[in-house]
Amino acid sequence: LLKHGDEWRKSLICPRSASTLASGAAATSDATEHVAQQCKMYSYDNLDCVVQRCDECKDLKLLESVLCAAERGESAGALLVRYEKHQKVVYYCKDGTPRDKKDFVSVYVTFSEWEKEMREFWPVFIAHHNDAKWHDDDFASMRTMLRRGMACVVIDFAQNYSHEPRFENQSKYFSQVQTTIVPVVLGLRVEDLRNITDERRAELIAYFDANNLPHVVTETHFVISSDLQHDNAFILFDDLICPYLKENAPDVTDLHVHSDGCKAQFKCASNFYWVSRQSKEGSGLHVNWSFFESCHDKCYCDPEGGTFKNAARKHELRSRIHMCKNSEDLYKWAVEESGLATPSQSIEAKGGRGIFRRFMYFIPSKGVGSVDRSRLPKLKAEGTSPLHEFVDVGVPGTVSTRRAACHMCDKSWAGERRNCDNIDYTGKPIELTISREHEPVTSLSRVTRSQLNQSGLERAANVTVGSNVCVETHNAEQTVPWFVGKVVVG
Repeated sequence: LLKHGDEWRKSLICPRSASTLASGAAATSDATEHVAQQCKMYSYDNLDCVVQRCDECKDLKLLESVLCAAERGESAGALLVRYEKHQKVVYYCKDGTPRDKKDFVSVYVTFSEWEKEMREFWPVFIAHHNDAKWHDDDFASMRTMLRRGMACVVIDFAQNYSHEPRFENQSKYFSQVQTTIVPVVLGLRVEDLRNITDERRAELIAYFDANNLPHVVTETHFVISSDLQHDNAFILFDDLICPYLKENAPDVTDLHVHSDGCKAQFKCASNFYWVSRQSKEGSGLHVNWSFFESCHDKCYCDPEGGTFKNAARKHELRSRIHMCKNSEDLYKWAVEESGLATPSQSIEAKGGRGIFRRFMYFIPSKGVGSVDRSRLPKLKAEGTSPLHEFVDVGVPGTVSTRRAACHMCDKSWAGERRNCDNIDYTGKPIELTISREHEPVTSLSRVTRSQLNQSGLERAANVTVGSNVCVETHNAEQTVPWFVGKVVVG
């Protein structure tokens, strides 16, 4: 019915013409041949076809030529189509309680029913398909076209590292020590770096020029923590990345960040508010934060997270004495013994690509140096799901945003986003205000530490044998911040 490979497109959408979306990048005066060749490989569907303005293929008109009228109808001889439909299904708990969830279910329907579903779904799918490719390519351009005085970052949480159990006992089944690993991959122009020697800088520049490569080196900054709460408060740019840039790349004035769109971590009002404050009230850097589309391609964080966890697993499997019993032990091993800080191959041996060096940071789950979540403001920003770029405009609480990011043309790099060469695709920039809910400031509305302690003592005095209690551990305990127990006879 629909042919494999790219042939299926002929039944659904017009053939692609020579792409003009990224043509601006290839025509820039200072773009290297490497960047120009990369831009030529970008391939997108025609913009009019994507936004359903094309008279030839909008509303899946081309699909009408696939089958004859008899096969498309509801008669007894009509063709049946089997496909996996994402829909609600009911399942039952052990106690018989029904629950709903969404899953793929095989269904058989007539062609006309399937066609109706396709017509409804197609505009969303083809727009998402092109957006996903666009933002992957935009991320690639962010590094290859990086200007002097600018830094680029990609950040993502890796899956938690599960430590090898020290003993095979029953508790292994119910609980396992884990560590949060956050690779923050930073791209910098060699000319802007101050924590390398002049001789090494000259060597790198000479190598990049000889091989027609951009003057960009890549560093990984690993955040290692016993705090397993993967939320926006854990995004420690103020404590780690921004101070590092101010100290070791003082000429950097602009920070371009790319991440996925997880609303619990990055694509949320708290993060937009942080972006809006940086140039005036924060680090002094002008921040441009853009997002991948969902189901995006792999970025540097994925292989870097895998490299760290694979090295740690091999170390722990050597023998029992090499096991890292908690996150702090894992951090000490990474710094002192792993050898990860300096990759085994030089950047020249890897063809000018890959990781130049690595840094490690440890964040405890509580106590000094831990993530402070006690006074997080309550913020709100509505209608941000379809937007993929948020830029600091120097007004705290306000960001400039647009439908898609662009790091493929000179005008966007120069901050002239309203004149972007690809504005038909990215959309015009608009301002977004992040509203802040009223917070109580009077002494009557505050809850003090002594009040919390008194409340805990009162509850402790009223427990009886058989009561279930939750107890917070001492600040010195880094692995288990709290535990649940049952009161028994002493």
